[in-house]
Amino acid sequence: MKIFMIWGTIISRLKDVKNYSITLNGYSDKVGSEELNMKLSKKRAIAIKKSLVDGGLDDKSITVFA
Repeated sequence: MKIFMIWGTIISRLKDVKNYSITLNGYSDKVGSEELNMKLSKKRAIAIKKSLVDGGLDDKSITVFA
């Protein structure tokens, strides 16, 4: 799928950067309770971070907020 090619390109280009910092913010809609939405938002951001780290990016350079 094309999205995986794009994702791979993003990761590849970030690997070429010497010093980088990534901040991930998770989001959700307003359906459900605020507590549930905060958990979902954080879970989504953590999933993206995992994908970036699995692709070879430095775990310490990626911060998750939700």
